[in-house]
Amino acid sequence: MDDTPGLTQSRYMLFSKLERSDTVREFFHSVADDVVWTLHGNHPLAGEYRSKQDFLSATVERLHPLTRNGIQFLVKRLHVGYPVTAAEMESTSIGLDGKPYDQIYAWICRFDHDTIVDVHAYVDSVAVVDFLRRHE
Repeated sequence: MDDTPGLTQSRYMLFSKLERSDTVREFFHSVADDVVWTLHGNHPLAGEYRSKQDFLSATVERLHPLTRNGIQFLVKRLHVGYPVTAAEMESTSIGLDGKPYDQIYAWICRFDHDTIVDVHAYVDSVAVVDFLRRHE
C-alpha cells in the first residue's frame, strides 16, 4: 500500500494527538504493547525499549513532571507511506524553570496496519542532557 489521501489524513490525525498534552496518551493507544522503540543518541534516555510501557516509563513519565505544560510536540512535517511514516517535530514543552525544552525529533515509525510496531527516534542529545541537568 502506498501513500493515499486516506492514509495521509489518518497519519496526520494520529500525530496531531502529540500536539496537546491532554491527548498525548491517545497517540500511544496506536502503539503496540510490544513495540521496539530505539531512542538514539548520547544521553540518559537513549536505548532500546522493548515495550510501550518501558518506553513511557523511562521517557515520557520521567520528563512530564519536569514540565509546566506536559510533554507536547509541534508536528512540522510528516512523510507518509506504508508501512513507514516519518515525523519531524519540535518540542513545545516548557520546563519548570520557565525555559523551553528546545528539542527536535525525527521519528521513523513502522506500522502494521494502524499500529506502530517499531520506532527509531532521533533527538538532540545536548538538549536532553541540558534539560535533565536543569530539572533533576
